[in-house]
Amino acid sequence: MDETRQIALQRIQTLFRLAKEKIQEEPELAQRYVTIARRIAMRTKLRLPTEYRRMVCRHCKSFIYPSVNCRVRVQQRREPHMVITCQVCGKITRIPLKSKSGKKKEREEKTR
Repeated sequence: MDETRQIALQRIQTLFRLAKEKIQEEPELAQRYVTIARRIAMRTKLRLPTEYRRMVCRHCKSFIYPSVNCRVRVQQRREPHMVITCQVCGKITRIPLKSKSGKKKEREEKTR
């Protein structure tokens, strides 16, 4: 990774940390921090790390933080998954809890 991307990643980490700290008192400021972090990532063609990507609503691009402006539930139906409901736009995001490599192992065991 070149120097520009390393600096960009450090700035993104700092902005998300500040957004987490400010979400309770000043949600608009936290949203602004995340917007700037996303813009930095796009400009440097840097993919946001997974932990940060999950803090941004895929639909309305707002900063979501559990128990502040989103609801997180774990569902056991079919495949176990986590359901994140954004309380800004009302949309739902589902994240599987089993890894993709775990599914391959299960299939291999069934065929034996």
